[in-house]
Amino acid sequence: MPADMPVNEVIENLEELGIHPKECRVLNNRKTGQPMPIFSVFLEKNEDNRNIYNLKELCFMKIVVETMRGKIGPAQCYRCQGFFHGSRFCTRNPKCVKCGKPHLTKDCTKTKNEEPTCCHCQGNHPANFLGCPQNPLNRPPPPPKVNFWEERARIKKEMQEAAKNKITPPAPPTSQQNNQTEETSSSHPPQTSSSTHQPQTKFVPRQVQMMPSKPEPRRHPRPPGIRNRPLKLVTWNADGVLQKIPELEEYIDRHDPDVIALQETFLRPCHSLNFPNYITYRNNRRTHRGGGTAIIIKKSIAHHSIEIPTNSIQNTTIVIEETHNITICSIYRPPKQPPQALIPDLLRILRNRTKCFIVGDYNAKHQTWSPHSTINQCGRVLNKFIKNCGFLLSYSSEPTIVPYRTNQRPATIDFGISCRLDNILVETQAELSSDHNPVQFIIPEANNSPYAQNCTTFTNWNRFQELLTTSVPGNPKINNTEEIEANIDQLTNHIHNAINQSSKIKQQDATGIHRIYITHIPSRRNPPLLPRGETSFIAAAVIDPSRPSSKEKPDLMQLH
Repeated sequence: MPADMPVNEVIENLEELGIHPKECRVLNNRKTGQPMPIFSVFLEKNEDNRNIYNLKELCFMKIVVETMRGKIGPAQCYRCQGFFHGSRFCTRNPKCVKCGKPHLTKDCTKTKNEEPTCCHCQGNHPANFLGCPQNPLNRPPPPPKVNFWEERARIKKEMQEAAKNKITPPAPPTSQQNNQTEETSSSHPPQTSSSTHQPQTKFVPRQVQMMPSKPEPRRHPRPPGIRNRPLKLVTWNADGVLQKIPELEEYIDRHDPDVIALQETFLRPCHSLNFPNYITYRNNRRTHRGGGTAIIIKKSIAHHSIEIPTNSIQNTTIVIEETHNITICSIYRPPKQPPQALIPDLLRILRNRTKCFIVGDYNAKHQTWSPHSTINQCGRVLNKFIKNCGFLLSYSSEPTIVPYRTNQRPATIDFGISCRLDNILVETQAELSSDHNPVQFIIPEANNSPYAQNCTTFTNWNRFQELLTTSVPGNPKINNTEEIEANIDQLTNHIHNAINQSSKIKQQDATGIHRIYITHIPSRRNPPLLPRGETSFIAAAVIDPSRPSSKEKPDLMQLH
Protein backbone atom coordinates (compact mmCIF):
# COMPACT_ATOMS: atom_id res chain seq x y z
CA MET A 1 0.00 0.00 0.00
CA PRO A 2 1.17 3.60 -0.43
CA ALA A 3 3.40 4.95 2.29
CA ASP A 4 1.05 7.93 2.89
CA MET A 5 -1.91 5.69 3.69
CA PRO A 6 -3.37 6.70 7.11
CA VAL A 7 -2.74 4.08 9.77
CA ASN A 8 -6.19 4.64 11.33
CA GLU A 9 -7.87 3.75 8.06
CA VAL A 10 -5.95 0.46 7.89
CA ILE A 11 -6.97 -0.43 11.46
CA GLU A 12 -10.65 0.40 10.76
CA ASN A 13 -10.75 -1.83 7.67
CA LEU A 14 -9.19 -4.70 9.63
CA GLU A 15 -11.76 -4.24 12.41
CA GLU A 16 -14.58 -4.50 9.87
CA LEU A 17 -13.14 -7.85 8.71
CA GLY A 18 -13.08 -9.24 12.26
CA ILE A 19 -9.34 -8.77 12.80
CA HIS A 20 -8.35 -6.81 15.89
CA PRO A 21 -4.78 -5.39 15.67
CA LYS A 22 -3.00 -4.04 18.74
CA GLU A 23 -0.69 -1.74 16.76
CA CYS A 24 -0.03 -0.73 13.16
CA ARG A 25 2.78 1.41 11.80
CA VAL A 26 4.74 2.20 8.63
CA LEU A 27 8.29 0.84 8.27
CA ASN A 28 11.08 3.30 7.43
CA ASN A 29 14.13 2.69 5.25
CA ARG A 30 17.25 2.22 7.37
CA LYS A 31 19.56 4.13 5.01
CA THR A 32 17.37 7.02 3.84
CA GLY A 33 14.93 7.27 6.76
CA GLN A 34 11.98 7.64 4.38
CA PRO A 35 8.75 5.62 4.89
CA MET A 36 8.31 2.51 2.73
CA PRO A 37 5.09 0.99 1.30
CA ILE A 38 5.25 -1.71 3.99
CA PHE A 39 3.03 -1.80 7.08
CA SER A 40 3.69 -3.87 10.21
CA VAL A 41 0.64 -5.09 12.15
CA PHE A 42 0.87 -6.61 15.66
CA LEU A 43 -1.88 -9.07 16.59
CA GLU A 44 -2.79 -11.41 19.41
CA LYS A 45 -2.66 -15.16 18.79
CA ASN A 46 -6.26 -16.33 18.24
CA GLU A 47 -8.34 -17.93 15.51
CA ASP A 48 -9.94 -14.67 14.30
CA ASN A 49 -6.61 -12.93 13.75
CA ARG A 50 -5.24 -15.90 11.78
CA ASN A 51 -7.57 -14.92 8.93
CA ILE A 52 -5.25 -12.03 8.08
CA TYR A 53 -3.12 -14.47 6.06
CA ASN A 54 -6.12 -15.11 3.79
CA LEU A 55 -6.52 -11.43 2.83
CA LYS A 56 -5.76 -10.52 -0.76
CA GLU A 57 -7.29 -7.01 -0.75
CA LEU A 58 -7.46 -4.20 1.83
CA CYS A 59 -8.57 -0.58 1.44
CA PHE A 60 -9.49 -1.34 -2.19
CA MET A 61 -5.87 -2.37 -2.90
CA LYS A 62 -4.21 -5.74 -3.53
CA ILE A 63 -1.89 -6.71 -0.70
CA VAL A 64 0.45 -9.57 0.30
CA VAL A 65 0.61 -10.67 3.96
CA GLU A 66 3.84 -12.24 5.26
CA THR A 67 5.19 -13.13 8.68
CA MET A 68 7.91 -10.79 9.87
CA ARG A 69 11.27 -12.51 9.52
CA GLY A 70 13.58 -12.10 12.47
CA LYS A 71 17.29 -11.47 12.21
CA ILE A 72 19.48 -14.58 11.94
CA GLY A 73 22.38 -14.83 14.34
CA PRO A 74 23.41 -12.78 17.37
CA ALA A 75 23.37 -8.99 17.57
CA GLN A 76 26.45 -7.35 16.04
CA CYS A 77 27.81 -3.87 16.68
CA TYR A 78 28.15 -1.53 13.68
CA ARG A 79 31.06 0.27 15.34
CA CYS A 80 33.52 -2.41 16.54
CA GLN A 81 31.95 -5.41 14.71
CA GLY A 82 31.69 -7.26 18.04
CA PHE A 83 28.81 -9.48 19.03
CA PHE A 84 26.04 -9.36 21.65
CA HIS A 85 25.84 -5.55 21.93
CA GLY A 86 24.82 -2.50 19.87
CA SER A 87 26.69 0.55 18.61
CA ARG A 88 24.68 3.06 20.64
CA PHE A 89 26.63 2.58 23.87
CA CYS A 90 29.79 0.99 22.40
CA THR A 91 33.06 2.60 23.58
CA ARG A 92 35.52 0.26 21.84
CA ASN A 93 37.86 1.26 19.05
CA PRO A 94 36.09 1.26 15.68
CA LYS A 95 36.72 -1.39 13.03
CA CYS A 96 35.62 -1.27 9.41
CA VAL A 97 33.20 -3.94 8.23
CA LYS A 98 34.79 -3.98 4.75
CA CYS A 99 38.57 -3.76 5.25
CA GLY A 100 38.96 -4.57 8.95
CA LYS A 101 41.11 -1.51 9.66
CA PRO A 102 40.65 0.72 12.75
CA HIS A 103 38.25 3.30 11.32
CA LEU A 104 34.51 3.70 10.85
CA THR A 105 32.85 2.04 7.90
CA LYS A 106 31.56 5.35 6.53
CA ASP A 107 35.17 6.61 6.29
CA CYS A 108 36.39 3.58 4.29
CA THR A 109 37.66 4.21 0.75
CA LYS A 110 37.39 0.59 -0.44
CA THR A 111 34.99 0.14 -3.36
CA LYS A 112 32.56 -2.70 -4.04
CA ASN A 113 34.84 -4.21 -6.68
CA GLU A 114 37.72 -4.67 -4.22
CA GLU A 115 37.92 -7.83 -2.11
CA PRO A 116 36.83 -7.33 1.53
CA THR A 117 38.80 -8.48 4.57
CA CYS A 118 37.22 -9.75 7.77
CA CYS A 119 38.54 -8.21 11.00
CA HIS A 120 37.78 -11.41 12.94
CA CYS A 121 39.38 -14.21 10.87
CA GLN A 122 41.19 -12.25 8.10
CA GLY A 123 39.08 -14.07 5.50
CA ASN A 124 37.91 -12.81 2.12
CA HIS A 125 34.48 -11.66 3.30
CA PRO A 126 33.00 -8.73 5.27
CA ALA A 127 32.85 -8.86 9.05
CA ASN A 128 29.05 -9.32 9.08
CA PHE A 129 29.20 -12.49 6.95
CA LEU A 130 27.10 -15.21 8.63
CA GLY A 131 29.52 -17.93 7.49
CA CYS A 132 32.49 -16.40 9.32
CA PRO A 133 34.23 -19.02 11.52
CA GLN A 134 34.38 -16.52 14.41
CA ASN A 135 30.64 -15.90 14.31
CA PRO A 136 29.06 -17.43 17.45
CA LEU A 137 26.49 -19.04 15.16
CA ASN A 138 29.20 -21.24 13.59
CA ARG A 139 31.16 -22.10 16.71
CA PRO A 140 30.98 -25.77 17.68
CA PRO A 141 28.91 -26.57 20.76
CA PRO A 142 30.80 -27.25 23.98
CA PRO A 143 31.61 -30.89 24.70
CA PRO A 144 29.22 -32.72 27.02
CA LYS A 145 30.15 -32.70 30.67
CA VAL A 146 31.50 -35.98 32.02
CA ASN A 147 31.20 -36.99 35.65
CA PHE A 148 34.70 -37.81 36.86
CA TRP A 149 33.58 -40.40 39.41
CA GLU A 150 31.27 -42.22 37.00
CA GLU A 151 34.00 -42.32 34.35
CA ARG A 152 36.50 -43.61 36.88
CA ALA A 153 34.11 -46.35 38.04
CA ARG A 154 33.39 -47.36 34.45
CA ILE A 155 37.09 -47.71 33.57
CA LYS A 156 37.74 -49.68 36.74
CA LYS A 157 34.88 -52.05 35.94
CA GLU A 158 36.15 -52.60 32.38
CA MET A 159 39.65 -53.38 33.62
CA GLN A 160 38.29 -55.89 36.16
CA GLU A 161 36.23 -57.65 33.50
CA ALA A 162 39.19 -57.75 31.12
CA ALA A 163 41.44 -59.21 33.82
CA LYS A 164 38.75 -61.78 34.67
CA ASN A 165 38.44 -62.86 31.03
CA LYS A 166 42.21 -63.14 30.78
CA ILE A 167 42.42 -65.51 33.76
CA THR A 168 39.42 -67.68 32.80
CA PRO A 169 40.49 -70.27 30.14
CA PRO A 170 38.24 -70.72 27.10
CA ALA A 171 35.76 -73.62 27.25
CA PRO A 172 36.78 -76.69 25.16
CA PRO A 173 34.61 -77.27 22.08
CA THR A 174 32.12 -80.15 22.13
CA SER A 175 32.25 -83.12 19.79
CA GLN A 176 29.19 -81.90 17.93
CA GLN A 177 30.85 -78.57 17.25
CA ASN A 178 33.99 -80.36 16.04
CA ASN A 179 31.97 -82.48 13.63
CA GLN A 180 30.22 -79.41 12.30
CA THR A 181 33.55 -77.65 11.87
CA GLU A 182 35.07 -80.59 9.99
CA GLU A 183 32.04 -80.88 7.71
CA THR A 184 32.13 -77.17 6.99
CA SER A 185 35.84 -77.14 6.24
CA SER A 186 35.57 -80.17 3.95
CA SER A 187 32.54 -78.92 2.04
CA HIS A 188 33.90 -75.39 1.62
CA PRO A 189 37.67 -75.44 1.17
CA PRO A 190 39.48 -72.17 1.87
CA GLN A 191 39.89 -69.96 -1.16
CA THR A 192 43.17 -68.20 -1.70
CA SER A 193 43.07 -64.77 -3.25
CA SER A 194 45.03 -64.35 -6.44
CA SER A 195 46.03 -60.79 -5.59
CA THR A 196 48.31 -60.60 -2.57
CA HIS A 197 48.88 -57.42 -0.61
CA GLN A 198 52.51 -56.43 -0.57
CA PRO A 199 54.17 -53.30 0.78
CA GLN A 200 55.51 -50.86 -1.77
CA THR A 201 58.39 -49.35 0.21
CA LYS A 202 61.07 -47.72 -1.91
CA PHE A 203 64.56 -46.35 -1.48
CA VAL A 204 65.41 -48.41 1.65
CA PRO A 205 65.04 -52.25 1.44
CA ARG A 206 62.98 -53.83 4.17
CA GLN A 207 61.65 -57.29 4.93
CA VAL A 208 58.20 -57.94 3.44
CA GLN A 209 55.42 -60.02 4.95
CA MET A 210 52.15 -61.17 3.40
CA MET A 211 49.05 -59.55 4.86
CA PRO A 212 46.36 -62.05 5.95
CA SER A 213 42.90 -61.81 4.45
CA LYS A 214 41.29 -61.43 7.94
CA PRO A 215 42.84 -60.13 11.16
CA GLU A 216 43.39 -62.82 13.78
CA PRO A 217 41.07 -62.43 16.77
CA ARG A 218 42.61 -61.68 20.15
CA ARG A 219 42.19 -64.61 22.50
CA HIS A 220 42.69 -62.66 25.70
CA PRO A 221 41.31 -59.11 25.57
CA ARG A 222 43.35 -56.57 27.41
CA PRO A 223 42.22 -53.50 29.31
CA PRO A 224 41.86 -50.22 27.39
CA GLY A 225 45.18 -48.52 26.71
CA ILE A 226 47.22 -51.76 26.29
CA ARG A 227 47.77 -53.00 22.74
CA ASN A 228 49.26 -56.26 21.53
CA ARG A 229 48.52 -56.02 17.82
CA PRO A 230 49.57 -53.87 14.85
CA LEU A 231 48.05 -50.48 14.22
CA LYS A 232 45.43 -50.37 11.44
CA LEU A 233 45.24 -46.96 9.74
CA VAL A 234 42.94 -45.95 6.88
CA THR A 235 43.22 -42.77 4.80
CA TRP A 236 40.39 -41.55 2.56
CA ASN A 237 39.69 -38.42 0.54
CA ALA A 238 35.95 -38.13 1.19
CA ASP A 239 35.21 -35.26 -1.24
CA GLY A 240 32.60 -34.02 1.25
CA VAL A 241 32.00 -36.29 4.26
CA LEU A 242 28.79 -34.73 5.59
CA GLN A 243 26.52 -36.65 3.19
CA LYS A 244 28.56 -39.88 3.54
CA ILE A 245 28.48 -40.36 7.32
CA PRO A 246 26.10 -43.42 7.23
CA GLU A 247 28.27 -45.38 4.80
CA LEU A 248 31.40 -44.40 6.73
CA GLU A 249 29.81 -45.76 9.92
CA GLU A 250 29.08 -49.03 8.13
CA TYR A 251 32.67 -49.18 6.87
CA ILE A 252 33.98 -48.67 10.42
CA ASP A 253 31.76 -51.46 11.76
CA ARG A 254 33.00 -53.92 9.13
CA HIS A 255 36.75 -53.15 9.14
CA ASP A 256 37.26 -51.84 12.71
CA PRO A 257 40.20 -49.48 11.96
CA ASP A 258 42.20 -47.94 14.78
CA VAL A 259 42.80 -44.58 13.07
CA ILE A 260 41.00 -42.95 10.12
CA ALA A 261 42.58 -40.01 8.29
CA LEU A 262 40.16 -37.93 6.20
CA GLN A 263 40.84 -35.27 3.58
CA GLU A 264 38.54 -32.77 1.84
CA THR A 265 35.89 -33.02 4.53
CA PHE A 266 34.15 -29.77 3.41
CA LEU A 267 33.04 -29.20 7.02
CA ARG A 268 32.15 -25.95 8.74
CA PRO A 269 32.45 -25.25 12.47
CA CYS A 270 28.70 -25.72 12.94
CA HIS A 271 28.79 -29.28 11.55
CA SER A 272 29.37 -32.30 13.79
CA LEU A 273 31.35 -35.46 12.96
CA ASN A 274 31.09 -38.03 15.75
CA PHE A 275 31.23 -41.83 15.78
CA PRO A 276 30.63 -44.29 18.65
CA ASN A 277 33.81 -45.23 20.58
CA TYR A 278 35.89 -42.78 18.49
CA ILE A 279 37.25 -39.28 19.03
CA THR A 280 37.41 -36.80 16.14
CA TYR A 281 40.06 -34.11 15.60
CA ARG A 282 39.63 -31.84 12.61
CA ASN A 283 40.87 -28.63 11.01
CA ASN A 284 38.37 -26.84 8.77
CA ARG A 285 39.38 -24.48 5.99
CA ARG A 286 38.60 -20.95 7.18
CA THR A 287 39.29 -18.88 4.07
CA HIS A 288 36.76 -20.37 1.64
CA ARG A 289 34.65 -23.47 1.13
CA GLY A 290 36.17 -26.90 0.52
CA GLY A 291 39.27 -28.61 1.86
CA GLY A 292 39.63 -29.64 5.47
CA THR A 293 41.32 -32.58 7.21
CA ALA A 294 40.35 -34.80 10.15
CA ILE A 295 41.60 -37.76 12.19
CA ILE A 296 39.24 -40.23 13.88
CA ILE A 297 40.86 -42.45 16.53
CA LYS A 298 39.59 -45.00 19.02
CA LYS A 299 38.98 -43.80 22.56
CA SER A 300 40.84 -46.81 23.96
CA ILE A 301 44.14 -45.62 22.44
CA ALA A 302 46.12 -43.19 24.57
CA HIS A 303 46.95 -40.13 22.46
CA HIS A 304 46.94 -36.35 22.28
CA SER A 305 46.61 -33.83 19.45
CA ILE A 306 49.17 -31.22 18.40
CA GLU A 307 49.06 -28.24 16.05
CA ILE A 308 51.74 -27.78 13.38
CA PRO A 309 51.41 -24.58 11.29
CA THR A 310 51.91 -25.13 7.55
CA ASN A 311 51.58 -22.87 4.53
CA SER A 312 50.82 -25.01 1.46
CA ILE A 313 49.08 -28.02 3.03
CA GLN A 314 46.28 -28.58 5.52
CA ASN A 315 47.05 -31.00 8.33
CA THR A 316 45.60 -32.62 11.45
CA THR A 317 48.18 -34.30 13.70
CA ILE A 318 48.01 -36.60 16.72
CA VAL A 319 50.61 -38.48 18.78
CA ILE A 320 49.92 -42.04 19.97
CA GLU A 321 51.41 -42.47 23.42
CA GLU A 322 51.42 -46.27 23.67
CA THR A 323 54.14 -48.73 22.69
CA HIS A 324 53.95 -47.38 19.15
CA ASN A 325 54.75 -43.77 20.10
CA ILE A 326 53.99 -42.63 16.55
CA THR A 327 53.08 -39.20 15.24
CA ILE A 328 50.30 -39.59 12.65
CA CYS A 329 49.46 -36.69 10.36
CA SER A 330 46.59 -36.40 7.87
CA ILE A 331 47.40 -33.87 5.12
CA TYR A 332 45.74 -32.48 2.02
CA ARG A 333 47.70 -30.52 -0.59
CA PRO A 334 45.51 -28.46 -2.97
CA PRO A 335 46.55 -28.93 -6.62
CA LYS A 336 47.12 -25.20 -7.19
CA GLN A 337 49.70 -24.80 -4.41
CA PRO A 338 53.34 -24.34 -5.56
CA PRO A 339 55.26 -27.65 -5.46
CA GLN A 340 58.36 -26.12 -3.86
CA ALA A 341 56.34 -25.08 -0.79
CA LEU A 342 55.53 -28.72 0.04
CA ILE A 343 59.04 -29.65 1.21
CA PRO A 344 59.35 -27.02 4.02
CA ASP A 345 55.94 -28.05 5.35
CA LEU A 346 56.92 -31.74 5.41
CA LEU A 347 60.13 -30.88 7.25
CA ARG A 348 58.14 -28.99 9.89
CA ILE A 349 56.08 -32.11 10.51
CA LEU A 350 59.01 -34.56 10.48
CA ARG A 351 61.32 -32.39 12.57
CA ASN A 352 62.26 -33.88 15.98
CA ARG A 353 59.86 -36.82 15.63
CA THR A 354 60.95 -40.25 16.84
CA LYS A 355 58.48 -42.06 14.58
CA CYS A 356 56.27 -40.23 12.13
CA PHE A 357 53.79 -41.29 9.44
CA ILE A 358 52.29 -38.70 7.07
CA VAL A 359 49.33 -39.94 5.01
CA GLY A 360 46.86 -38.18 2.77
CA ASP A 361 46.25 -36.71 -0.66
CA TYR A 362 49.51 -35.23 -1.97
CA ASN A 363 48.28 -34.55 -5.54
CA ALA A 364 51.77 -35.63 -6.65
CA LYS A 365 52.30 -38.04 -9.57
CA HIS A 366 55.51 -39.91 -10.40
CA GLN A 367 56.35 -43.16 -12.16
CA THR A 368 57.80 -44.52 -8.93
CA TRP A 369 54.44 -44.81 -7.18
CA SER A 370 51.94 -43.98 -9.95
CA PRO A 371 52.94 -45.74 -13.20
CA HIS A 372 49.42 -45.34 -14.62
CA SER A 373 49.60 -41.52 -14.93
CA THR A 374 51.91 -38.81 -16.18
CA ILE A 375 54.49 -37.09 -13.99
CA ASN A 376 53.79 -33.61 -12.62
CA GLN A 377 56.15 -31.08 -11.06
CA CYS A 378 55.11 -31.88 -7.51
CA GLY A 379 55.91 -35.56 -8.10
CA ARG A 380 59.44 -34.72 -9.26
CA VAL A 381 60.09 -32.51 -6.25
CA LEU A 382 58.70 -35.06 -3.79
CA ASN A 383 60.60 -37.97 -5.35
CA LYS A 384 63.88 -36.07 -5.10
CA PHE A 385 63.16 -35.08 -1.50
CA ILE A 386 62.46 -38.68 -0.41
CA LYS A 387 65.60 -40.00 -2.09
CA ASN A 388 67.90 -37.32 -0.68
CA CYS A 389 66.57 -37.41 2.89
CA GLY A 390 66.12 -41.18 3.14
CA PHE A 391 62.46 -41.30 4.11
CA LEU A 392 60.28 -44.31 3.32
CA LEU A 393 57.42 -44.19 0.83
CA SER A 394 54.47 -46.58 1.36
CA TYR A 395 51.93 -46.84 -1.45
CA SER A 396 49.59 -49.29 -3.11
CA SER A 397 50.19 -50.96 -6.45
CA GLU A 398 46.63 -50.12 -7.51
CA PRO A 399 45.34 -46.60 -8.32
CA THR A 400 43.81 -44.72 -5.42
CA ILE A 401 41.79 -42.25 -7.51
CA VAL A 402 39.46 -43.11 -10.38
CA PRO A 403 38.33 -39.78 -11.92
CA TYR A 404 34.73 -39.18 -12.86
CA ARG A 405 35.79 -37.88 -16.28
CA THR A 406 36.64 -40.43 -18.93
CA ASN A 407 39.48 -38.35 -20.39
CA GLN A 408 41.51 -38.55 -17.14
CA ARG A 409 43.69 -41.47 -16.12
CA PRO A 410 43.60 -43.26 -12.77
CA ALA A 411 46.51 -42.37 -10.51
CA THR A 412 48.05 -43.09 -7.11
CA ILE A 413 48.14 -39.83 -5.17
CA ASP A 414 47.07 -41.12 -1.72
CA PHE A 415 50.10 -42.63 0.03
CA GLY A 416 52.25 -42.29 3.12
CA ILE A 417 55.73 -41.00 3.98
CA SER A 418 57.25 -42.45 7.13
CA CYS A 419 60.28 -41.87 9.31
CA ARG A 420 61.84 -44.76 11.29
CA LEU A 421 59.04 -47.15 10.34
CA ASP A 422 59.22 -50.22 8.11
CA ASN A 423 57.32 -53.39 7.16
CA ILE A 424 54.18 -51.34 6.48
CA LEU A 425 51.52 -53.30 4.58
CA VAL A 426 49.35 -51.35 2.12
CA GLU A 427 46.01 -52.21 0.53
CA THR A 428 43.58 -50.24 -1.65
CA GLN A 429 39.89 -50.98 -1.02
CA ALA A 430 37.28 -50.29 -3.71
CA GLU A 431 34.64 -49.05 -1.27
CA LEU A 432 32.84 -45.84 -0.26
CA SER A 433 31.28 -43.36 -2.69
CA SER A 434 34.09 -41.03 -3.72
CA ASP A 435 36.48 -40.72 -6.62
CA HIS A 436 39.22 -41.68 -4.11
CA ASN A 437 39.37 -45.21 -2.73
CA PRO A 438 40.28 -45.76 0.93
CA VAL A 439 43.86 -46.95 1.50
CA GLN A 440 44.63 -49.19 4.48
CA PHE A 441 48.04 -49.30 6.21
CA ILE A 442 49.07 -51.99 8.71
CA ILE A 443 51.87 -50.68 10.96
CA PRO A 444 53.59 -53.40 13.02
CA GLU A 445 53.89 -52.98 16.76
CA ALA A 446 57.71 -53.27 16.89
CA ASN A 447 60.26 -52.15 14.29
CA ASN A 448 63.49 -53.94 15.18
CA SER A 449 65.35 -53.06 12.00
CA PRO A 450 67.57 -49.97 12.36
CA TYR A 451 66.76 -47.04 10.15
CA ALA A 452 69.44 -44.54 9.18
CA GLN A 453 68.08 -41.12 8.29
CA ASN A 454 70.60 -38.90 6.57
CA CYS A 455 68.69 -35.64 7.15
CA THR A 456 69.40 -33.64 10.32
CA THR A 457 68.08 -30.29 11.56
CA PHE A 458 70.49 -27.73 13.04
CA THR A 459 69.09 -24.71 14.89
CA ASN A 460 70.97 -21.48 15.60
CA TRP A 461 69.54 -20.59 19.00
CA ASN A 462 71.20 -17.17 19.10
CA ARG A 463 69.46 -16.21 15.87
CA PHE A 464 66.23 -17.72 17.23
CA GLN A 465 66.48 -15.45 20.28
CA GLU A 466 67.14 -12.37 18.13
CA LEU A 467 64.23 -13.09 15.79
CA LEU A 468 61.86 -13.71 18.67
CA THR A 469 62.96 -10.52 20.45
CA THR A 470 62.42 -8.33 17.38
CA SER A 471 59.15 -9.92 16.22
CA VAL A 472 57.24 -10.10 19.52
CA PRO A 473 55.94 -6.66 20.62
CA GLY A 474 55.75 -5.41 24.19
CA ASN A 475 52.92 -6.01 26.61
CA PRO A 476 49.73 -5.78 24.49
CA LYS A 477 46.50 -4.28 25.78
CA ILE A 478 44.03 -7.08 26.50
CA ASN A 479 40.42 -6.25 27.35
CA ASN A 480 38.53 -9.53 26.87
CA THR A 481 38.99 -13.27 26.40
CA GLU A 482 38.94 -13.03 22.61
CA GLU A 483 41.99 -10.78 22.64
CA ILE A 484 43.73 -13.24 24.99
CA GLU A 485 43.23 -16.08 22.50
CA ALA A 486 44.33 -13.87 19.60
CA ASN A 487 47.55 -12.85 21.37
CA ILE A 488 48.31 -16.47 22.31
CA ASP A 489 47.92 -17.53 18.67
CA GLN A 490 50.10 -14.63 17.56
CA LEU A 491 52.86 -15.56 20.03
CA THR A 492 52.71 -19.20 18.91
CA ASN A 493 53.08 -18.18 15.26
CA HIS A 494 56.05 -15.96 16.11
CA ILE A 495 57.78 -18.85 17.89
CA HIS A 496 57.21 -21.25 14.97
CA ASN A 497 58.39 -18.68 12.41
CA ALA A 498 61.51 -17.91 14.42
CA ILE A 499 62.54 -21.55 14.78
CA ASN A 500 61.88 -22.22 11.08
CA GLN A 501 63.99 -19.24 10.00
CA SER A 502 66.85 -20.13 12.34
CA SER A 503 66.96 -23.86 11.44
CA LYS A 504 68.68 -25.54 8.51
CA ILE A 505 68.33 -29.05 7.10
CA LYS A 506 71.64 -30.72 6.23
CA GLN A 507 72.19 -34.03 4.50
CA GLN A 508 74.81 -36.29 6.09
CA ASP A 509 76.52 -39.40 4.81
CA ALA A 510 75.27 -42.50 6.58
CA THR A 511 77.91 -44.75 8.11
CA GLY A 512 77.88 -48.53 8.22
CA ILE A 513 76.41 -51.05 5.83
CA HIS A 514 72.72 -51.44 5.12
CA ARG A 515 71.24 -54.82 5.90
CA ILE A 516 69.94 -56.92 3.03
CA TYR A 517 66.48 -58.50 3.10
CA ILE A 518 64.48 -60.73 0.81
CA THR A 519 61.73 -58.78 -0.89
CA HIS A 520 58.83 -59.83 -3.07
CA ILE A 521 59.35 -61.12 -6.60
CA PRO A 522 58.80 -58.16 -8.95
CA SER A 523 55.98 -58.20 -11.46
CA ARG A 524 56.65 -58.76 -15.15
CA ARG A 525 55.04 -55.48 -16.08
CA ASN A 526 57.50 -53.17 -14.30
CA PRO A 527 60.64 -55.22 -13.48
CA PRO A 528 63.38 -53.34 -11.59
CA LEU A 529 66.87 -52.94 -13.01
CA LEU A 530 68.80 -55.62 -11.11
CA PRO A 531 71.93 -57.67 -11.90
CA ARG A 532 71.52 -60.98 -13.65
CA GLY A 533 70.57 -63.93 -11.48
CA GLU A 534 69.43 -61.72 -8.57
CA THR A 535 65.76 -61.14 -9.34
CA SER A 536 64.66 -61.94 -5.79
CA PHE A 537 67.10 -59.70 -3.94
CA ILE A 538 67.80 -55.99 -3.63
CA ALA A 539 71.32 -55.18 -2.45
CA ALA A 540 72.24 -51.84 -0.89
CA ALA A 541 75.54 -50.15 -1.59
CA VAL A 542 78.33 -50.60 0.94
CA ILE A 543 79.13 -47.17 2.33
CA ASP A 544 81.64 -48.18 4.98
CA PRO A 545 84.37 -50.49 3.57
CA SER A 546 84.98 -51.98 7.02
CA ARG A 547 84.65 -55.68 7.64
CA PRO A 548 81.03 -56.88 8.01
CA SER A 549 79.85 -58.28 11.32
CA SER A 550 79.09 -61.94 12.01
CA LYS A 551 75.35 -61.31 11.82
CA GLU A 552 75.64 -59.83 8.33
CA LYS A 553 77.86 -62.55 6.83
CA PRO A 554 75.04 -65.10 6.19
CA ASP A 555 73.03 -62.44 4.34
CA LEU A 556 75.99 -61.50 2.17
CA MET A 557 76.83 -65.13 1.40
CA GLN A 558 73.37 -65.69 -0.06
CA LEU A 559 74.13 -63.31 -2.91
CA HIS A 560 77.10 -65.33 -4.19
